[in-house]
Amino acid sequence: MIEEAVLAAADADAQAAGLNRSEMIERALHNEHLRISLENYTTHTVPTLDIDAYAEKVYQANRAAGL
Repeated sequence: MIEEAVLAAADADAQAAGLNRSEMIERALHNEHLRISLENYTTHTVPTLDIDAYAEKVYQANRAAGL
């Protein structure tokens, strides 16, 4: 059960954004999904890709080519 104060705050936020409660809740759920996805990407995918090593390799190749 959602507390009345939370619903009232959501209604006020929704009205300020030009939305209704359902739209505001949908937006909040979508944003939370994106936050979790980004967190998973940055904690799992980025380290696996080893972007820093790749960037260093490209940098060194460019220097060797005189770029």
